[in-house]
Amino acid sequence: MQNPKKPIRRRCKCCGVFFEPKYHNQTWCSDECLEELKFDQLCRDREKAMKAMERKKHRDSQREERNRKRKQLNPRSYWIKQAQNVFNAYIRERDARLPCISCGTYYGEQCGWDAGHYRTVAAAGHLRFNEDNCHKQCRHCNQTLDGNIGGYRPALIRKIGLARVVALENNNETHKWTIAECKELINIYQAKLDALRRKAA
Repeated sequence: MQNPKKPIRRRCKCCGVFFEPKYHNQTWCSDECLEELKFDQLCRDREKAMKAMERKKHRDSQREERNRKRKQLNPRSYWIKQAQNVFNAYIRERDARLPCISCGTYYGEQCGWDAGHYRTVAAAGHLRFNEDNCHKQCRHCNQTLDGNIGGYRPALIRKIGLARVVALENNNETHKWTIAECKELINIYQAKLDALRRKAA
């Protein structure tokens, strides 16, 4: 005759008293101990979540600090490019309802729109952020036809007047854009761009 199996006994995780479990995964001896274990687990989960949140905030803070330092280390060319991007976006939005300054068509709806300079950035870098010198232009005229200046000048005279066009053509000053100036231009033209977009909405 086989000896009957001895009942399984476990030590309660809460109070340490030995008990006979009713379930295979039971680790508590009473409802009171179960509630105590649940409360302890809840506290541990909260502490774990808070630590995870603190680690995330620390990582985010480190990332922001790295980005801040990286921006400080970016060369002048980087800031000129960023300022040019915002300025160009403003010009395209300013002239959104107008046709291409050079060919007078809306061909840009197919080939894309640029902000095209009358006097090129390469030839007159000091005028790269001059609003009289930059207007919406279809990509075909700006890139394929090298600016299509033959069509640009008459339309520009009609748009801003001969005196302002001549002033652009005779402006041969030199200027080296600084990082501080570029950052200021980014703020100025981002604000102007946002205002135009709100007005158009």
